[in-house]
Amino acid sequence: MNKKVPQYIILYLCVVIFNFTSCEKIKNCPECFTPPESLNMKITDSITGEDLIFNNLISSDSIEFYYFQNNEKEIMEHEMYIDSVNLKVILTCHELGWLSGDGIKDFYLYLGNNDVDTIFLDVEYGHTECCTYYQWLDFTINGNEMDIDTADFLYNYRKIIQ
Repeated sequence: MNKKVPQYIILYLCVVIFNFTSCEKIKNCPECFTPPESLNMKITDSITGEDLIFNNLISSDSIEFYYFQNNEKEIMEHEMYIDSVNLKVILTCHELGWLSGDGIKDFYLYLGNNDVDTIFLDVEYGHTECCTYYQWLDFTINGNEMDIDTADFLYNYRKIIQ
């Protein structure tokens, strides 16, 4: 007795065998993306520790973050948050990390009266098997390494007032 195997079963087996032999292993992790960290900082007197913007020793209207591209000054947007409970002003600039990740490393902080500070930020773009991310490698102002204040998790730029 010669029984014929139905053609659809043979087709089904071929598809199953093909799927098992030709597919790569699927990553067992979700894709993720971590954008660069925003700059969140305060500017304090290097001796007294008081916030220079909150105490109006630096005018909030005069503050400007900028960089040069093709010899043109490019001004970056920034935000200021007033913390009247802790007597400080938080300066936030979202663009610095993105621009540094794209290759621009030198930035400037204008504080009025021709007071310009040089910011160096080195951000590296990286990725793992599942994720892409931006990592801050180096952050200085006027060549001084910036530290995070562990009390409020802000970069604290200790400025000498003359």
